[in-house]
Amino acid sequence: MTAAPQTARTLATPFTINTVEIPNRLVMTPMGSDLANPDGTVGPRLLKYWLERAEGGCGLLISEVTRINDEHGPGTPNQLSVTRDELVPQLAEAIEAVHARGTKIFLQLQHPGNQGHSAAQ
Repeated sequence: MTAAPQTARTLATPFTINTVEIPNRLVMTPMGSDLANPDGTVGPRLLKYWLERAEGGCGLLISEVTRINDEHGPGTPNQLSVTRDELVPQLAEAIEAVHARGTKIFLQLQHPGNQGHSAAQ
């Protein structure tokens, strides 16, 4: 019966990755939600998805794949994008909203190579 309380204490323990302090050990691994807007911006559906997990206590969210190349890089039709400077301010606002709830977020950068989604190209 002592294992459960110890596990709960361990999950609540902060940890550091390089210089980033993660407030606890609850990590949402990347999942393909396909909730970004077709233009690659976060949009209200993806932001709501992230904020619900942050409010639920996740210490770290790892985004689904984020494309780095518009011409050859789309992997899904509604994939997050960091390919153009004009996308950065809106993404930064979404990240700040996640941070305001005490959660860190890492972006998973991706180029699908020959696995690109033909409908997204």
